[in-house]
Amino acid sequence: MTRSAGRHSKTNTSANGKEAPKPMTDAASAGGRFGASSGSNLRSSMPDRTSAQERPFARTSQRKTSSSKRKHFVSSRIKHIRLIVAVVIAVAVVVVVGGLYATNMFATKTVHDEATDRLITGIELVQNVDVTIVALDTAIAEQVSADSLDDLQVLLDGVPEASGTLDEALVIFTGLGTSLNGSEESDVLEQAAACAEARKLMLEYGSQLITYDIGAMKSATAFSEAWVLIIDADTKSRQATTLVAAASTQNVTISRDTNTAAIASLDSALAKIDTASQAFPEVDFTPLIAYVNAKREAITYALASDEAFLADDTATSDAKTAEYNTANAKAIELAAALPADPTQMILQTYETVTSPIRASYLAAREQASAADVHVREYLGINQTVDDKTSTAASTSTPATSDASTESAENVVKAA
Repeated sequence: MTRSAGRHSKTNTSANGKEAPKPMTDAASAGGRFGASSGSNLRSSMPDRTSAQERPFARTSQRKTSSSKRKHFVSSRIKHIRLIVAVVIAVAVVVVVGGLYATNMFATKTVHDEATDRLITGIELVQNVDVTIVALDTAIAEQVSADSLDDLQVLLDGVPEASGTLDEALVIFTGLGTSLNGSEESDVLEQAAACAEARKLMLEYGSQLITYDIGAMKSATAFSEAWVLIIDADTKSRQATTLVAAASTQNVTISRDTNTAAIASLDSALAKIDTASQAFPEVDFTPLIAYVNAKREAITYALASDEAFLADDTATSDAKTAEYNTANAKAIELAAALPADPTQMILQTYETVTSPIRASYLAAREQASAADVHVREYLGINQTVDDKTSTAASTSTPATSDASTESAENVVKAA
């Protein structure tokens, strides 16, 4: 029974004042119009007389004088009444128009104050989300380890609530409409809305990055375990091959048990690879799976050869040994096509998938920081999103860990 030694290169793995309305024009018309006749109709009813002595000139003249006085009296009284009425109307107009103007000014001021209060309420909602924003930003900048997965999941679970709070703020900002136009708060309203929108994007892209962090770390962990099992199976296969070089019942019996254990290791490795694939579906584990299956097939032939030998069936044993050699050569060829560091299958896929998301996140982060400058000047606050995250980072201890040469325990992310 002669088997060629299988070759497998073990590789290292790492895994933001409404203008006062003008007085209403119908207010001045409250005063009515005053009119009177210009004089009395004083016609004489006496018959004409032909004799001058029969015409009472003096009396007529007296009547004329009396009539003239009456006209003067009536005219003077009319003028006086007109003057009084005009003055009353003028005063009434001033009072009415002045009252309307004051009322509208008060109403405008009230509307502006109420709108400002609503604006501040919306800004406070945005500020409340910054606890999550800072934590998210810090997590994205740090390394990921298996020990940090629970904290990352808790952070991820809090994103929907934070996003909902920002939606509440945006509803307030949208509802204010043009109520702050012409005031300082108008620009603040615009910038506050920009702050909220940018933070929503940070939450969206940031949660995607954290999701990939968790998935990649779980995948890398499972892959690490699978790789250990693959190496174990390869080692056992080599041991079994060495044993049967000097064929004896004892050696072949040990070879048979060793090959059985090697197959079990490969079966467990396939299960771990499946776990890694489910955690990070974007990774193509097909080449590795192909190798494991080929190696398993080869060891199965070796096991059959051992069993035939122990059953004194030399012909079958030799035939199975030949099949082992052919299958093992195929496995060696597939192993050679694997990356020198198999963990690169995860790391390269992670970088390819997350790079555009990270760029979008950083762009949203810049937008938030720029909008924060205007709002913080209005509120007298000295920190932007960028300042807050920088402060948080300086007061926290970054997660660090040593990368094992034969495991994928850490996924190191580009800043």
